[in-house]
Amino acid sequence: MIKKLTAIILSVCILLTCGICAFATNIDEVEDISEDQAGSVIGSDLYGTIFQSRSDYLYMLFEKIVDVYVKNHLYEFTKEEAMDKFVYDMIADHPELYEMMINTFLGTMDDYSSYHESSSGFLSVRSPRAGYGIIVKDTGDAVVISSVIKGSAAADAGVKVGDRIVKVMGYDVSRVPWTVISLMLNKPYIYISEKTSTGGYADYNPLTEIVVDRGGELVTFNLQKDVVDNEMLSYEYFEDSGIAYIGISSFLGDTLDTDFAKLLNDIADKGIKKLIIDLRDNGGGSLDLVLNMAENFVEKDGVLCYFRTKNSKPSAVISENGKIEFDSISVLINENTASAAELMASILRNKAGAVLIGKPSYGKALGQSVYNLVTGDYITITTYEVLDANGESYNEEGLIPDLAIDNVEMLYEFPALEIFNHVNYKGIEEGVYSEACLALEKRLNIMGYLRDSSVDGIWDDDTHLAVYVFQMAHFSEGNGQLDDSTVTLITNVINGYKDYTYYEDSQLDVAKLYHSSFSQAKRLVAEKERLANKQKELIEANRAKVLAELDEEN
Repeated sequence: MIKKLTAIILSVCILLTCGICAFATNIDEVEDISEDQAGSVIGSDLYGTIFQSRSDYLYMLFEKIVDVYVKNHLYEFTKEEAMDKFVYDMIADHPELYEMMINTFLGTMDDYSSYHESSSGFLSVRSPRAGYGIIVKDTGDAVVISSVIKGSAAADAGVKVGDRIVKVMGYDVSRVPWTVISLMLNKPYIYISEKTSTGGYADYNPLTEIVVDRGGELVTFNLQKDVVDNEMLSYEYFEDSGIAYIGISSFLGDTLDTDFAKLLNDIADKGIKKLIIDLRDNGGGSLDLVLNMAENFVEKDGVLCYFRTKNSKPSAVISENGKIEFDSISVLINENTASAAELMASILRNKAGAVLIGKPSYGKALGQSVYNLVTGDYITITTYEVLDANGESYNEEGLIPDLAIDNVEMLYEFPALEIFNHVNYKGIEEGVYSEACLALEKRLNIMGYLRDSSVDGIWDDDTHLAVYVFQMAHFSEGNGQLDDSTVTLITNVINGYKDYTYYEDSQLDVAKLYHSSFSQAKRLVAEKERLANKQKELIEANRAKVLAELDEEN
């Protein structure tokens, strides 16, 4: 007996650690693959996968360990039983990882299946935000209300389209740009609410007085911010070219489809036959909404698209409404045009003869079904694919524009400015012209705090308000008077404009021209490409110049 035991000890090492008895023996499947070799290992037993990373190696090693564990364990159980017990124990020991584990699992075969808590609002057809419910247009002479959102504080109070904003919180804003009014309305509490002993404000959502000019009559409203739906539709008419423009920011909203149909019919009733639909940066939304909206462009009984589900042939989605006729339609798309927005663009292209302009879209044609859980939470699982009206998929590839063009990045042409510094600002006097005040006003104009017409070199109410709002925006306090800290900040902000770039809407320019001539639109694309290359060189040269100037200053 002793001799036999000794022989066993020579071939198998018995380890006693914390009451666990383990036999260390050779495992051929594991020992012949080192981590250093992982980059060249081919796992032919795992779908022919080539392991080229540490993660690949660790995954394969885990698989082998599980196989050896199931095969050699004292107790009889299957690999599925072991994995079930493993998952249960992980959840029991680490409940904080539950959501991560569920989402990791649901995302195994696609990027869109996921788990959502009931409070997430993921399936909401609304896109709420805090605001007064007004959309404005700066005409250059005045700030005019162009839209009032239904159900908002402004709508309930009686604010109307066409009202011109002339006063905010007692300040005359009739001659300042929208930038100033927007900053004031964004945080009204810093203008009219008292600070508490802790440094906060007594009322973060005060009643805000807004006075509008309505046909020569001044009307006063006291509004408070509330939750309002984002305006999904925007409309503009380009009178010089007879083109109607509709922007759709998202396919959300309880009445979006009916609002869209009404807008289209209004456009058609006016005899407008050219239409631009802007779907750039539209991430999608409700499938029902987009199909209802797309029906306006497809003849009755026409095919909108196809749905392909598991183990079934693609089924057609048929239009039930009549078609609104337009002579020409262009659709703006970019890399952020996704999901429902891509479906809309594909239907417009295939069924209404629309031309797509911009950059290739995102490429999501997979749809998800919702499964509610007893907890009130829910999961979404990819259950179908959308095919276009020709039965073709654009998933992962995206829609390729007929006129491919990116918006051109432009270098801001920094103007020559008079001297404005910590010495000459002290000579500025109210109602008196001075070179220093002119230099200040030009800077305020560049930053968007003064209109062109107010840049006259005379310190007046407009200049005072511009400085005051600038101070409140950056310091959360101010008095509208110049001091060293304000002058320093104005100088620093203006210096940033020396390297400032912006994007011109080249895509919209091409879309407008397309409705007159496709060939001219193509030529414009080429011109914009040349402009983009030229601007790129200017931007790089200017950046080097600015950096060199900074080095000299330092």
